[in-house]
Amino acid sequence: MPSGSRLLTWIALWGLLTTATIWGQGGPPGGRIFDLLADPAEQHVVFAVTANGIFRTDNGGLSWGPSSNGLTTVSTSAIVRAQDRLYLGTTLDGVFRSDDGAMNWRRVSDGLETLEIRSLAVDPNNADVLYAGTRNGGIFMTDNGGTGWIKVNNGLLLFTPPNGSPVFEGDYNAIAIDPNDSQILYTVHASAVTPGNGVLFRSSNGGAQWTPVASGASGFTLKIDPGDSGTVYVGTRLGLTVTRDSFVSTEPDTFFELTVTDIDLDPSNTDIVYVSTQLSRTFRSDDRGMTWSPINSGMAVGETFSLTVDPHTPSAVYAGLNGTGVFRSLDMGANWELASDGIFGTDVRVIAVDPQNPSNVLAGAFGGGMFLTENGGDRWEEARNGLIVVQPRAIAFARQNPQIVYAGSVNPFTQGQGALFRSDNGGRDWENLPNGTGNSVYSIAVDPANPQRFYVATASGVFRSDDGGQTFEGRNDVAQFSAGELLNWTITDLEMDPGNPDVLYAVGTSFDPFFGQLYQFYRTDDGGDEWKRGGETFTPLVDVAIDPTDTRRLYLATNTGIFRNEDAAEDDGFEQLVTGLPGDGNVSVTSIAVDGQDSAAVYAATWVPTRNPITLLPVISRKGLVGSADFDGEGVAGGEIVSFFAINVGPEVGVSAQFDPKTGKLPTILAGVRVFFNDVAAGMFFVRSGQINCQVPFEVIGLGTVEVRVEVDGVVSNTITVEILDSHPGIYPLAANPDGTLNSEADPAPANTFVSLFATGQGSVTPALMSGAPVPVGDVLHVPVLPVRVLNGEQVLISASALAPNFVGLLQINVILGDFPPGEYELFIEIGGRRSLLGVTIYVG
Repeated sequence: MPSGSRLLTWIALWGLLTTATIWGQGGPPGGRIFDLLADPAEQHVVFAVTANGIFRTDNGGLSWGPSSNGLTTVSTSAIVRAQDRLYLGTTLDGVFRSDDGAMNWRRVSDGLETLEIRSLAVDPNNADVLYAGTRNGGIFMTDNGGTGWIKVNNGLLLFTPPNGSPVFEGDYNAIAIDPNDSQILYTVHASAVTPGNGVLFRSSNGGAQWTPVASGASGFTLKIDPGDSGTVYVGTRLGLTVTRDSFVSTEPDTFFELTVTDIDLDPSNTDIVYVSTQLSRTFRSDDRGMTWSPINSGMAVGETFSLTVDPHTPSAVYAGLNGTGVFRSLDMGANWELASDGIFGTDVRVIAVDPQNPSNVLAGAFGGGMFLTENGGDRWEEARNGLIVVQPRAIAFARQNPQIVYAGSVNPFTQGQGALFRSDNGGRDWENLPNGTGNSVYSIAVDPANPQRFYVATASGVFRSDDGGQTFEGRNDVAQFSAGELLNWTITDLEMDPGNPDVLYAVGTSFDPFFGQLYQFYRTDDGGDEWKRGGETFTPLVDVAIDPTDTRRLYLATNTGIFRNEDAAEDDGFEQLVTGLPGDGNVSVTSIAVDGQDSAAVYAATWVPTRNPITLLPVISRKGLVGSADFDGEGVAGGEIVSFFAINVGPEVGVSAQFDPKTGKLPTILAGVRVFFNDVAAGMFFVRSGQINCQVPFEVIGLGTVEVRVEVDGVVSNTITVEILDSHPGIYPLAANPDGTLNSEADPAPANTFVSLFATGQGSVTPALMSGAPVPVGDVLHVPVLPVRVLNGEQVLISASALAPNFVGLLQINVILGDFPPGEYELFIEIGGRRSLLGVTIYVG
């Protein structure tokens, strides 16, 4: 399940296209490392918990090998060891156990009521006693090595939604057992009801009863000092808290505004403490947390999820990053080096091939890594000296002089921001271009005759530099539109005509709060002085390719297939290519390229139905079917947008749907996946291995209960019974101002105007709509049959509601603010007397 308390709205999912690539052993090493364990029983052995299974090294990180035999899912989360036993947590199928050093695993999840494990803790004195922290299920305990589990939730944060059943909400991200007294436990919590907040709990009787001892920011990790169990280090969203004397005193937060992701102590000298945070900012204290020093030299820039100190050689420290794999330090963190050979799972986001030597390839990886091969991929080496990025998204060689390379990035921690770099030695060393655009960079096009002249496609239009990146000017005018029109668009791909550098093609996207995610195709014949639009489209445009042997011929890769224009200069329209493609051409295409020697050879990367090779059986549960806006799982309403969290219900990489060009509706089969409510197939928004987003068919209204099943490539899941409610209101965490901008503290709505809220779960509407059909644009409004109210506390606000045009299942509510004093307000909605589980915060200026 995605992190955080609420799912992205389906509006965002509508435009989502995951482009991660999984490399085999010959590709760049690394991946997303969620947990590390330096084996206390065997020297030089370290385990890495990744998004692609478990890996083990027997030589201190010089080389790794997979150790996932017996797992039913590769989505792993946490690992612990006691005596001769290993336990592993997963995010889809509970807990696994190995008694042979991770060579083989067996599932030990009987009794677990939720299978999404966030943390584990094993009693160091009794390997049969294990605790598991979960998402939205509290904590479970086994005293028989996993044969059976019981809940140990007394005293944990219990939340009772309006008209709902109590739940132990939130993520229990860490559990620690006092090494000197196994009855004393601590756990940290991150709330799903109040995002950003959390509680630290303590138990003095083995989890039978928990007591809150501190509250504040979301908690992610904790560590008890084994030499002084009255000292506890707690990592939160806002820094590190060090408690002394069993919470008699608490020191102020350290690393304020840095999320602390992991903590470990030197087992030979517990005065020495290590802390990992976001953006690879790792720290060490030599005085039990009184003072800290940064230790980042040699480490890639990215989020550090985990670290561990080798108990056999305490000067050796390992850190796991979110994308670039494992880094190792042999001098207590003073210097780091990549130590990921054999770990496969690197998310390669962009590649570029030297135009004069195809054996030279640069690959940019999620998490800040850049890798170079000079032998066609047989061996890769790091190429990030001077490259300070979080996520490379664009690389471009200069055709005339391939030693000159430009690279651009996005920053997932700060929306819309990125960086631009230049290398003059083929990518080995990089220089930050200080006068870059400052925006996220998605594509770069270099003039083939002049390597100092290049264009960048950004989150705020197109920019050009004529001096190698020292200065930039915007190239965003659009014919028949106001100057700078492209500034409102995120340009995701930019291609230059190889025969005429003044001719460029661009595809972009923009969000309109009333019409949703828009997509657009552009062409310029004069270097960006004037751009011409193609027709409006709601189909995500992903990639553009120009035939180098006939530059009039253009290909578009979209989320619904491949399209070709034989004479783009004349704008004679695109035809869809279907022969030989899956799904009669209606397939999600992520990239397209034309062979420079043979224009008849066109290559396309597509997402096609795939199955998890570990097991073919999709597994669903009643608790996994929830409202997409707030994860409320009490029931569902006809026409509601819901999320289905399950096991093996789609491809490993997510696939987003678009309207079927034949029916005009959402498809009822996506990447081989179908969801049936009784025997009515649901309209599909999004699928991946552990998640489905779909619309509950209107046909189920009034049925009381229905039987739900999932079918994946013809393989049918188990069946669950789901209650059908008259309404199930859920409100998404966004609001729009009268001018269409998103409401925020920095951009509040004026008093005596209105804000637009977005929700789902209204039930019946009039006039009626077909399931999966977008609301037509016109004078007729489709409004809920049941009354809709907006509440500010007990105050009922004046509002009007109708289903949003061009969307499926999305209710738009315009709320009159009246003479509101400046400030923030939490609004709830009520439909047919049933209140939303969560509210939305709006700001009035």
